[in-house]
Amino acid sequence: MAKKRNNKTKKTTASKAAISKLETAPTKETSFWSSNKIGILLAFFAFVLYANTIGHGYAFDDSIVITQNNFTQQGLAGIPDLLTKDFFVGIYGGDGMELTGGRYRPLSLIMFAIEYQFFGLNPMVGHFINVLLYTLTAFMLFRVLRNWLQPYQGSEIIAAIASLLFIAHPIHTEVVANIKSRDEILSLLLVLLALQYLYKIITSQTPKTVHWVIALGSFFLSLLAKETAFTFVALIPLGLLALRKQELPKAIKYSVPFWGVAIAYFLLRMAMVGGLEGVENPDIMENPFYGTTFSQKFGTIGLILWYYISLLFYPNPLSSDYSREQIPLVELTDPLALLGWSIYIGLGLFAVLKIWNKNVVAWSILLYLAPLSLVANVLFNIGAPMGERFLYFSSLGFTLAIAYLLVQKANLIDWKSLQKKPVIWVALAAITILFSFKTIDRNKDWESNETLFTQDINSSPNSAKMQYYYANTLLTKYLNTPDRKKDPTLLDLAEKHFLLSYEINNKFLHSTYNLGMVYVQKKKAKEALKWLNYTLELQPNYAKAHEQLVRVYGELLNQPDNAMKHLELVLANPAGQTATNYQSLGILNAMKGNTAAAEKAFLKSIELDPSAKSYQNLGGLYQQAGQPEKAKQYFEKSYQVDPSLRPQ
Repeated sequence: MAKKRNNKTKKTTASKAAISKLETAPTKETSFWSSNKIGILLAFFAFVLYANTIGHGYAFDDSIVITQNNFTQQGLAGIPDLLTKDFFVGIYGGDGMELTGGRYRPLSLIMFAIEYQFFGLNPMVGHFINVLLYTLTAFMLFRVLRNWLQPYQGSEIIAAIASLLFIAHPIHTEVVANIKSRDEILSLLLVLLALQYLYKIITSQTPKTVHWVIALGSFFLSLLAKETAFTFVALIPLGLLALRKQELPKAIKYSVPFWGVAIAYFLLRMAMVGGLEGVENPDIMENPFYGTTFSQKFGTIGLILWYYISLLFYPNPLSSDYSREQIPLVELTDPLALLGWSIYIGLGLFAVLKIWNKNVVAWSILLYLAPLSLVANVLFNIGAPMGERFLYFSSLGFTLAIAYLLVQKANLIDWKSLQKKPVIWVALAAITILFSFKTIDRNKDWESNETLFTQDINSSPNSAKMQYYYANTLLTKYLNTPDRKKDPTLLDLAEKHFLLSYEINNKFLHSTYNLGMVYVQKKKAKEALKWLNYTLELQPNYAKAHEQLVRVYGELLNQPDNAMKHLELVLANPAGQTATNYQSLGILNAMKGNTAAAEKAFLKSIELDPSAKSYQNLGGLYQQAGQPEKAKQYFEKSYQVDPSLRPQ
């Protein structure tokens, strides 16, 4: 017995020595192509998959970070505000959205500001950079997995399969095709860069200082891109344990500097946007579990967790929105909710128990669960019940587990052994082709808001937000069409879908307000008053509703006194002191015969925005007041701004 125990001890010692030798072995000098050809091919594949997005316009959340972001559109001058304020302040003002914990993600916003400085509103630049970053991610992902999995048989095949499935998976179309989601791409790419240089450190007998600088600097930047990277505070030491087969004390030793960076980031974040506390938003469109019971909240979360797994295995249909009631409230006793929680709890227990045995699948499960835990609405409200972009990090854990189990169970030692098993490589080829076709086809939907929402109204018909998005796109198209070419059927269709949105959620003020807008355009004063006043019942200080009521009373009902009451409320707020509102003030005063007040308002409008319309209004006032010379002067200025107004 003693002899057997001694033999076992010798084998264990030899195994540890082999692993230690592997960790410190110098890398052989090889050409860049020979050592990275698989990574380069995967990168090329990633570029081809998303090349058809490069010519797309802005869509969906791009307005939040680019087209309507006050800081981004200042270019380089806006960077100080982007560095020191919540992610949403540039679009919503004040403290941003009422979301617990705030959002501190300045890195992608700074990139957008730089792009705006040099290229203006040019979506092609933004899309090209997204595709390029995803291409780099594909290359880095293969390298990192190949290097970190070296202690395991078939490490290169595992890395290649996991990377291939990750790159091709259609669940990533939202992240790559929507410029706004660059924060996700940057965060993962920078984490991979940090892991690559950590690999260089642990496999070098004399680690270079520059490697530590790059590893820690990349990790810090990944945190500035998106908070998801914070989960690697735990995933890095556990990865060293499970993937590199290091002992726990050594894994902790290499992880401590990363913990220091995470603490520094958290302190910076607190200084910029505060802690994790926040105001609870009562709007279920931004706080989907507001007012729900414990059973309803966690039952619905369980259902969503099931949906996430389902989409990873069968990514169809895909949608840009999963708001209520597309995701219905269910009780904790709902069968799918129980199934979702059972799967996740089972996976979690397996991972926690097996990770100490240096188990790759256990780490893959934690890589799936940890990022998802931040966006599951368990710890804090994230503003949406579900989103495909929330699976970006987690899907890597999914594809790594699949690849590892496949290689180990099939005993794939090298590429020749894979060639000898056509069932496996044919199945992989089939899945890759199907995923690729779905990805390329789904990319087309992201070309614009119109193409996206026209498609997604079919996949998320029960979402109040999706009905609103689609209707709002139709209304915007109608408003932006020259008067003589306006298509009234657009208004009818917009009305229909705003009403559907209202039926799903009768407190969704964006839909009720826009219904008022539709009826203003249709010149139906009674219906417009109904919906605009109801909007003010939901939110009394909603300035846009007051502005539309100015139009209803002033233009449609010829009641300047009632219009003036609403306009005064708008102008009392500095944000409402716009050129358009001063034009309205001038028109109302002219209607009441107060020429002096009208003149003053029109001059203020010109001061704020010397538009053709402002000059025309003032010219018309002087003409009405019997001052033809002054009228001619301002009409001439309007023609200089817009030559098409000049009489032929």
